[in-house]
Amino acid sequence: MNGFKSIYALLLQEYINFKQSLGYKFELGNGLQGIDFFFSSVGSTHIGVTRSESDQWCSKRPNETDVNRYKRSSQLRNFSRFLNDIGYESYVPRLPKNIPSTYTPHIFTKDEMMRLFSACDQIDAYHPNSTYRFCYPVFIRILSSTGLRKSEAIALTIRDVDLDQGTMLIREPKNERDRLLPFSSSLLTVLKEYSEHFNVGAEGWQPFLRQLDGKILNGDSTYRIFRKSLKFAGIPHGGRKQGPCLHCLRHSFACASLAKMAEEGLDLYYCLPILSKYLGHASLEATEGYVRMTENVYPGIIADLNQVCPSIFPEVTHEESN
Repeated sequence: MNGFKSIYALLLQEYINFKQSLGYKFELGNGLQGIDFFFSSVGSTHIGVTRSESDQWCSKRPNETDVNRYKRSSQLRNFSRFLNDIGYESYVPRLPKNIPSTYTPHIFTKDEMMRLFSACDQIDAYHPNSTYRFCYPVFIRILSSTGLRKSEAIALTIRDVDLDQGTMLIREPKNERDRLLPFSSSLLTVLKEYSEHFNVGAEGWQPFLRQLDGKILNGDSTYRIFRKSLKFAGIPHGGRKQGPCLHCLRHSFACASLAKMAEEGLDLYYCLPILSKYLGHASLEATEGYVRMTENVYPGIIADLNQVCPSIFPEVTHEESN
């Protein structure tokens, strides 16, 4: 039993089932018990949120933070949109002033990516005698072509990268779910050329990407080189915690992938879960945060998604946490 008691009890459970069917980890803890208690307490007897009910729910409570108020308002807004989707006329509240994002990733354009690749290939010009001179250009291409997390790319072993099948096995990633990823033929060419020069005779357990001295890549070192690459490529950096950072390559991959699927006329209702699985996200919430960053570089994507079903993609604030 879900414990719901208001007139919306069955519809709240239907809403949970709907979200879970799309891959969301959607449970009672998503604020729905509070919404149910609210409608019970005000004695609602008619399905469909009224403006008066919405204003009362969304008004700021004593000692409440702006962040919490925004989240509460968003919860009711998304449920109300769901009610409209299934045929009930329901008032959809406007959200209070958005909470400023603490992190806005840089979405690389195609031109910027080409300049970055060129800079990576000229690493000796700005990082002379580096033990990363051969593995670093491959490292950046892996991140940009697969959307892997930095730690996942560094952790790849020789046996994890199947150069015959064009796949890589990602072991024990952030969400503890191994996944087998296919990758593009252009990346396969790069990986084969690198492996033929640097992995001949190496053991399967050894890192696929290694420094010239055989040591595994260091996360801090790759970031420092990345900063130099950006400068060499003429891509501005905003300073500490301003980016672009290596994680922006993951965001850029997600945005470009979804935009390409949309351009090819694929059904976005089914594309997002596929992209979510590829990225190794535990649920669609994490992926949708990436999706909402496509609008500046890829106009129209959000509009296309909202036409599929508006209640699938709630308004979110963004943080670099996935």
